[in-house]
Amino acid sequence: VSYSKVDIYSATSPNGSYRYENTVSGNSYTNTYVAKGVPYYYKLEASYEDNEGYKLYTLCRQMYY
Repeated sequence: VSYSKVDIYSATSPNGSYRYENTVSGNSYTNTYVAKGVPYYYKLEASYEDNEGYKLYTLCRQMYY
């Protein structure tokens, strides 16, 4: 599957308010607004279209810096 775009959101708690970070069309993103030792939770929403129509895939991950 080739994603046409990926919207990136982040929060500092798993049930917190996710803030929009950026939209990327490649496969990497660097968040430059992080604090060392703080857990960050990322939600990625990737969209693509196939022969059945438009699809949206959501992935959530926790990361520490």
